[in-house]
Amino acid sequence: LAGYLANYLKNTIKLPSWFEGIKPMLILPFLTTLIVGLVMRYIIGIPINALQGFITSTLTTLQGGSILVLGLVVGILSAVDYGGPINKVVFVFCLGLMSEGYTTPMNALISASMIAPLGLTICYLLSRIVKKEIFSSDEANALKSAFIMGCCQITEGSYPIILNDLVRITICTAIGAAINGALVFYWECTNPIAWGGFFTIPGQNHPGLWTIALLIGSCVFAVLCLF
Repeated sequence: LAGYLANYLKNTIKLPSWFEGIKPMLILPFLTTLIVGLVMRYIIGIPINALQGFITSTLTTLQGGSILVLGLVVGILSAVDYGGPINKVVFVFCLGLMSEGYTTPMNALISASMIAPLGLTICYLLSRIVKKEIFSSDEANALKSAFIMGCCQITEGSYPIILNDLVRITICTAIGAAINGALVFYWECTNPIAWGGFFTIPGQNHPGLWTIALLIGSCVFAVLCLF
């Protein structure tokens, strides 16, 4: 939004030649920041704030219910927007529980955030085995960095692949992350580290079970994505 607006203002605003020098340095940044800030605060921010309140309220309500249901919801919400605003709301919620000594939700968020890059990597390997070409050469090359970044709980490396088939991959992500989250809660995997992917393993109380939950969720993602 800021980029398009800045480009529009650059082509629209006409100034005297002696004043043109400060346009890209002062006028465009000021106007762009002001307009985008107002749009975010009074237009886009209102529904986002309502969504954040709804998610927080839902997660708080589920605390007193089934841990499997809470695990499913935390897993899905942690993964479906690939590190976006929904993930950040869940992170803040889990961080609050973490400060009270309940670290399982954050542990589920960590592994759920890794489902997409690891699932895509497994899907690629399976596609080679069954000789089904579903990845282009560019996507296959992108997977090299996506996998490494995914091991560190960084989803952004998968964006070039995800955006090529957003709906199908998001559905696969939600299902895989839901299963992963439920298993992490069921096995009561705890961990005092708030972020880090596989680097959190030294802090895991059940590192084997946590890894198995992650692999199961990733394999479910891969199979769904492949077929």
